[in-house]
Amino acid sequence: MESLYVKLIILCVTCACGWTIIAYEGYAHPRGWPIGSWMSGNFSWLQGIGYLGILESIVISFIIADWWTPIIIIIGGNILVRIALPVFKAKAQIVATVGLVIGIIISLAYVI
Repeated sequence: MESLYVKLIILCVTCACGWTIIAYEGYAHPRGWPIGSWMSGNFSWLQGIGYLGILESIVISFIIADWWTPIIIIIGGNILVRIALPVFKAKAQIVATVGLVIGIIISLAYVI
């Protein structure tokens, strides 16, 4: 049971990092924060990987546990994004990118 909690936390953080990458430009622009060239534009390749990270987290959570775990991943990821953006500010784009890459690797290696 404890390992299930660890797996869900990893998936939740991976989902949050992907979500942060997608939401960063819209959140940073009104505040005057810098936006990296990888995150700017209508749809960058990094935002595409962010969407894949979210989808991967939801699908893996459904595979390893019950039907309700994708709901937990979505809610937990949303809460973490709402905490991470104001806390990390302009550094959120770097933290989210590194977190997403590490999260996807750990999710595929450890969680499955």
